[in-house]
Amino acid sequence: MRCPAIAFGAALANSLIGSADAQSGANNKSEFRFDLSPALGEALRETEGNQPVDESEVALGFRFVRSLTDSLEVQATPSVGYSPQVYDDNDPSSQARVGFEIRRRMSFGSEQRPLPYTSVGKISAQAFARYSPSLGFANAFGDHAFFDNGFAGGVRLANDVWFHCRQRWIIAVGLGCNPARRVAVQFTPSLQYLVSDKSARRRLVPQADASLVVPLRDINIRLASRFESRRFSELETAGGAKQRDGRVTASLSFDFAPAIPKLRRLLFGDETGKVIINDFTLEVGARYVRNRSNNTEKNFDRIFFVPAFSYTRQLD
Repeated sequence: MRCPAIAFGAALANSLIGSADAQSGANNKSEFRFDLSPALGEALRETEGNQPVDESEVALGFRFVRSLTDSLEVQATPSVGYSPQVYDDNDPSSQARVGFEIRRRMSFGSEQRPLPYTSVGKISAQAFARYSPSLGFANAFGDHAFFDNGFAGGVRLANDVWFHCRQRWIIAVGLGCNPARRVAVQFTPSLQYLVSDKSARRRLVPQADASLVVPLRDINIRLASRFESRRFSELETAGGAKQRDGRVTASLSFDFAPAIPKLRRLLFGDETGKVIINDFTLEVGARYVRNRSNNTEKNFDRIFFVPAFSYTRQLD
């Protein structure tokens, strides 16, 4: 069975590629991406003891970005993913999905100047709207499980900081002096509404994401957090109230991709690793998830070990 939304996504992606000559710009990109994201952990249950949990995924996808104006761009991200779920009664699942996003870099003031540099770096703001259809299957693209349509909007606020070499403490802690590697802070409030052919999945989700990336000499340290308030439209508790969940996620990871040139130099005595440093991420980290609901059966605390590998290849 072929999902119409996924087919439409592929058609739109091809259209975006074909429009590159008409809308050429520095932000135009076509990428292939492979993600291997094991997420093996435990559900921490005081009454039942710790239970193993698997939220791993292998994903293949593309990303197409095209500039419409100096401040407006569109993005399409078709992908497929497979989750083995080895601890959930050996019940694997898979998805075919595509995301469409339009975003605008925001300006301020009477002259519509870009948001300025502050004493700690460059502040940027980007408003976005996104539509994300997703078709779920049991096993590896077997029986139909669900068809979701996600609608979302929000604002990304970011601040990049370049630490200068003349600050001795920066050198002492290993932050280095490369202006291409900067401390990055991002905060993204958003609102999503999920429509589904499975009534239990329909929900409104106010959400806030925050992240911090600190580049050291040979690694990137990433801190990330998310808060979600899941307000289900039709899922009810035993008492007849609409289910409401509050979910908090926090993670810490170490990205070793910047060490690739040094590793290749040690193993092969060459510098060719420099050309692939931006194509790979090699991460090891941990993630904690806490869910609290007015349906007490849905309360959980989970902790995961999350090594991750991704490979990105520019197509144009």
